[in-house]
Amino acid sequence: MKRVFITIVCLLFIILAYPQEEPDLKEAFLDAEYFMMYEEYKDALPSYLLVAENNTNNANINYRIGVCYLNIPGQKEKSISYLEKAISNTTEYYREGNYREEKAPMDAYFYLANAYQVNGYLTKAHQAYKKYFELLDPSDTLNYEFVNQQIKACETAKSFMDKKVYFDAINIGENINDRFPNFNPLVSEDESAMVYMSGRQFQDAIFYTKKVDGSWTVPENILPQILTEDIYAVSLSFDGKELYMSKDDNFDSDLYISRLQEDGVWSQAVKLNKNINTKYWESHACVSPDGKTLYFTSNRKNGYGGLDIYISERIDPSGEWGPAVNLGPEINSQFNEDTPFLTNDGKTLFFSSQGHDNIGGFDIFYSTKLENGTWLKPVNIGYPINTSDDNLFFVPVNNGINAYYSIFNSEKGFGQEDIYRLEIYSDKNPREVAVNGMVSYSVKPEDIDAPTIISLIDKSSSETIKEFEPDKESGKFLYTLKKTGSYKIQFERTGYQSVSKDFVIPDDYSIAKIVLSAELKPFEKIVLRSIFFDFDDYSIKESEKSRLEELFEIISGNPGLKIEIVGHTDAIGAVWYNKRLSVKRANSVVNYLVNKGIEKKRLKTKGVGESKHIAINNFPDGSDCPEGRTFNRRTDMHVLGSFEKPIITEGVNVPENLKFRLK
Repeated sequence: MKRVFITIVCLLFIILAYPQEEPDLKEAFLDAEYFMMYEEYKDALPSYLLVAENNTNNANINYRIGVCYLNIPGQKEKSISYLEKAISNTTEYYREGNYREEKAPMDAYFYLANAYQVNGYLTKAHQAYKKYFELLDPSDTLNYEFVNQQIKACETAKSFMDKKVYFDAINIGENINDRFPNFNPLVSEDESAMVYMSGRQFQDAIFYTKKVDGSWTVPENILPQILTEDIYAVSLSFDGKELYMSKDDNFDSDLYISRLQEDGVWSQAVKLNKNINTKYWESHACVSPDGKTLYFTSNRKNGYGGLDIYISERIDPSGEWGPAVNLGPEINSQFNEDTPFLTNDGKTLFFSSQGHDNIGGFDIFYSTKLENGTWLKPVNIGYPINTSDDNLFFVPVNNGINAYYSIFNSEKGFGQEDIYRLEIYSDKNPREVAVNGMVSYSVKPEDIDAPTIISLIDKSSSETIKEFEPDKESGKFLYTLKKTGSYKIQFERTGYQSVSKDFVIPDDYSIAKIVLSAELKPFEKIVLRSIFFDFDDYSIKESEKSRLEELFEIISGNPGLKIEIVGHTDAIGAVWYNKRLSVKRANSVVNYLVNKGIEKKRLKTKGVGESKHIAINNFPDGSDCPEGRTFNRRTDMHVLGSFEKPIITEGVNVPENLKFRLK
């Protein structure tokens, strides 16, 4: 009797408990479906797993869990077991969002194939895609063609894996990379500034950092400056002063811009005009090196399929963009193209595509623009930079020899997803070396419009390869050399001492970048001083030899300098005699300098006798003025022709009472 009573109590407990458990699970399911609708897979997963605890064989729940894992980086392999369970019970009449649905949709075959593919099980992926392909209605053109593309991608991937691209991936360090996922690295042309995204607990942040003395500064979250939430940084202009972003505006992604202001603060984000943003989806934009052309992606009408890459020309200095022009079928496939970036020479476009010779997901491609404006067939950058998963935001620098790229779950990483700088050794990329740096001045130039000329010289032929100017504001410069050999770079500006530096590009291109900065210093003013003589004498006095040594140092240190030496006398003696004496005094100076090693052809003499005295020879009463005559017994120095350095001929300091004045 007691046993019967206990059994009844237990049954009553189960009956009373079930109605409470059922609503809880249904609520968890609906919560998960809500997050799923907004593609918040990480948030949806815990609720689906809770529902699955009560029914591990529910094909629908297994399907939903599998899709969640498939969209969470680092967890994608977990999707396979759930999706394998899901395809065991499928239906053509799937009731999405229905808690009572226990069967999976036919799409489960597609997601299982994709799970195999991104995890490297290419044979299984090929088979699963073929199974799904057989289930498709041929009239469903978009899916039919896309799945057929994935079948081809599985075959292509195997051949790409046999011819790997070799590259070095260098983690840019813990100043940037931390325990949070860091992605979308965007760098300026000279790699001195970077903007990147970082996944934080409640909101993705946009960080800005600068490189100082070879190291990245502490990143600053600039989202509060931009004053727009839920916005993603997608590209940085080559000068590092314009940041392009995308924002999901009510299921309609639009493109925005923020500019770095003079005070170092980024402006509030402003939406690009209607030539760029439409009611369709615009996801990415980048600007050409000269700032005149915008490359952006859109799935607007009359494209070639999905997201296409378009261009727009800047139509006025304020930054307004003109009508959009599709880049054409050579670049745009029938599938999606996204994240275009240009090299610093503006000739090569890197972008991601689900089409072309693809090995799965989005692959990184590059295409070169010809002189006539047409684009060459896109080239897959290769495995393992490209994988069977999505590969996006490949940001080239140094004309594609290097790139910034985020890599997930690297063994050498600091967190979930880190930013790396790649150096690529594939023969598909032209071997080039970027010569860059910055010109600074120890004393700010007075004439700001005067040019600073940088000359690149091939030392083997002494040929000047290129003359160019650095940026007037920053002083930065960049030039790319393709040929190995010995070079000289020379920096010149009027009024400043020139600086030259030698460098070598080795035959194996073992360096990808050479930094050659220069600080230009103004010339010290050169002062030419007079040499004085005893009465009726042209020999050099001991007291004047220090001045002659100064003159020797000036002439020997300036190979292009030529000097005229002018001799003078006082007025005692015959005019003809004084004329001859003045010439002898000039020759004495020349002989001294020639004996020290100065070429005689750089020196010219002249004697003017007593004709150009600067002090009085006699007092007004006609009496002799010995003190005044000492200033007249001299040689003066003058520069012949033009000379780049500032040269001053020092005047003789004659006391006021002894100065000669014309009446």
